[in-house]
Amino acid sequence: MKLFKKISLLTLTGIALTLTSCATSFSREVLRAADVDLKGAKSITVSAITVPGGKSTSKADVLDAVNYLQDLLEDRLYGSGYFQIVDKRDRRNVPDVYFDSGFTSFTTTDNRREIKVKNDDDEYEYYYVYSRQVKGAIDYKYVDSSTNRVIAQKSYSFSETSVEKEDPHDLPSSFSIIKGELDSFVNKIMKEIEPYIETKTYTLLKDKTKNPEFKVANDYAKKGFLEESMKAFSELFERTQQFEAGYNAAIIMEALGYLDEAEESMNNLYVVFGEKKALNALKDIRSEKAKAAKLEKQAQHE
Repeated sequence: MKLFKKISLLTLTGIALTLTSCATSFSREVLRAADVDLKGAKSITVSAITVPGGKSTSKADVLDAVNYLQDLLEDRLYGSGYFQIVDKRDRRNVPDVYFDSGFTSFTTTDNRREIKVKNDDDEYEYYYVYSRQVKGAIDYKYVDSSTNRVIAQKSYSFSETSVEKEDPHDLPSSFSIIKGELDSFVNKIMKEIEPYIETKTYTLLKDKTKNPEFKVANDYAKKGFLEESMKAFSELFERTQQFEAGYNAAIIMEALGYLDEAEESMNNLYVVFGEKKALNALKDIRSEKAKAAKLEKQAQHE
């Protein structure tokens, strides 16, 4: 069985080696497609974020959260440069997509907990500590401005509790308690609408035969010479039919972006050896191919 084929060199980014006592691993930065396909939209408006109806524990805290979220979303979008940002107050220019969102709930609850402590006289003393819990939910959607069609509609919920304080007046504001959640929400939005970088780690199998040629191929990988390592593992497999050598060659093909070759090689390994490791790796390679196809499809819309 022949694994190695002459393949063109691809441009790589962000390869780093991590050595462990168990096996050789290396990481690679991979560009992922946006989670939501906005069909090649070039411009976007972050519409005014709405607040929940009815009574709120603290209207000021809700408004602080709204203003922070509005500013952060717009700043992140401006900073990335992926979209043209059309201001929500602009009535002359129409964006390709509207990002509409609003808090559907926002509640603050102060809790009291009794604590008993035994004093020096072997008697119990009682006192209270206080905490503040903030819960809420945000509904949001992406709307095609030309058709008013909702491209995607989602929700995000949060629940955070402050540290306990002996004096309830020392409790932090509701907004400060959920600020980290709002940051996480914006990070989620950015991944949904813009391509993003993900770090993926690949792990090679160890040699059970102590073959010196295997060590040479593995050392290439340790030093970051992945093309040389792939070729050495492939040639070793062709001579010895050693599963670990063939597996490592296919894994490095995947890491280098030679996904068709990696799929063919790993599939052949699974057919011949029936190893579960090969089957799991084959599923991962096919998943990578699907993700790469999604990224390419989005790029064609641009």
